[in-house]
Amino acid sequence: MNGPPVLLSAGHAVVVVGQFRETAAFRGWELLAASVMFNHFHLIVRAADAVRSENLLGDFKSYASRALSQRFGKPASETWWTKSGSRQR
Repeated sequence: MNGPPVLLSAGHAVVVVGQFRETAAFRGWELLAASVMFNHFHLIVRAADAVRSENLLGDFKSYASRALSQRFGKPASETWWTKSGSRQR
């Protein structure tokens, strides 16, 4: 981590889930489930086999970060998420 932990509120979660839906629709992926907790999120997504899991996760994190920063400003650590994340197929 580059700074203090980022703790997500219910307001953050609303923005994040909305952006997850938008990202999935734009990419042609199917968002089956999303759960945003105070310090991480879980997604279940259906995408073509050719879509690499690291690209899928990267897109969701990137667009959610942009939406969060536009709505709430950047966090003290300058990033909303830790590097990488679990990506099970």
